[in-house]
Amino acid sequence: MFAPPILNQFFSNMKKGIEEVPAWALNYIVNGDATELSIEETEAIDKFMRDSKIMLLSIIDDSQHFTPFPPFGLPCNVYDCNVIYYEDD
Repeated sequence: MFAPPILNQFFSNMKKGIEEVPAWALNYIVNGDATELSIEETEAIDKFMRDSKIMLLSIIDDSQHFTPFPPFGLPCNVYDCNVIYYEDD
């Protein structure tokens, strides 16, 4: 994937990682579509994103795997996602 050099420089200085994200939560995280979710589920997702300081998230590949310990919610299928975190000032 091509990115302008200024973006490569910008992202190279940011903290990156990999997070397991529940499959059921991705439509809300990526598209903002909460139609299939309860208020409690959207609050849990928002808390996870805020507490983890996740600024940007992208799915690594299309394969899901089951985990008994997702970062929020009940045991479920998750995607491994590349993330960029907000920096503390």
